[in-house]
Amino acid sequence: MNFADTNWLASAYALFSKYAWEAAIGTFDTAIVASVKLAGGKHFLSFDLTARTLAAAEGIEVYPALNAQEKQLVLRLKHKGGRQ
Repeated sequence: MNFADTNWLASAYALFSKYAWEAAIGTFDTAIVASVKLAGGKHFLSFDLTARTLAAAEGIEVYPALNAQEKQLVLRLKHKGGRQ
């Protein structure tokens, strides 16, 4: 697969543009969440805090369920990301 010829790169860039200035999100986490979105995924299994909160902020249901601290981060991301 040539990533330069797909929407994957644009999707990852959009996530970076939306959230990177507000939280330290990694390239790998962003790439995974972008891939889930492009594949039409509705559920996301991860034990990584950053990937989980990024996915949840994008409306993807995450497993295991978010704890209270993670939910607060998601709300902050959604609020800040929605201003752009």
